[in-house]
Formats: sequence, structure tokens, C-alpha cells
Amino acid sequence: MPTTPTLISVLLLFLAASAVHAEFSVQTPEFTQCALAQFSWDQTKGPYNVIIANQTDPADLGDHDSTSLSWNVTIPSGWNVMISVEDAEGKEAWSRPITVKPSNNTSCLH
Repeated sequence: MPTTPTLISVLLLFLAASAVHAEFSVQTPEFTQCALAQFSWDQTKGPYNVIIANQTDPADLGDHDSTSLSWNVTIPSGWNVMISVEDAEGKEAWSRPITVKPSNNTSCLH
């Protein structure tokens, strides 16, 4: 019986280490009003659904097979947003909060 706790401990450590390596994350870029922004995320199983969660109406950027995206920031300066990426297996990753920076360009705002 003395080996049972050791075996269980090793299995728990293995599972914990596997969970750390399975982490799915999104790079947090800078966003500037009406400017092109590029961001990426860890590769898991695509396609990936990308959403920009904002204060009023989330921007669904659709499904993508690659692990990076260029997007014209159509959100006013000063707003706080986050990027949400969901893979084909339902795993979801979020960026840190992003405050949209100002610019003189307002052509993309509705």
C-alpha cells in the first residue's frame, strides 16, 4: 500500500502539468480608433470564432482558420473592450482589457 499515494501523487502532478500546457490564450494588442490592429492567439483546433466584446454591441469577426487577424478598429476611443476567441472544441480564451486609443480618424464610426 505505500506505493499507492505516490502513484496517485504522480498522476495528479501529471494532470496538473498537462492543464498548464493546454492553456489557450490571446495576445493583447493596442487598439486605436479607426486604425488597423493585428493580434494572435495560441493554436488549438480551428476554426476560431473571434468576437470583440464592447460596451454596447459585440463585434463578431467571424470564423477564421489562422491564428492571427488584422481588424480595422470600429470602436470609439475611450471604450474598454476584450477579445474573445473560441476554438472548434468550445475552449475559450480572452485578452486582457483594452482601452481604445484616440485618433483624428472617425471615418469608421457609424
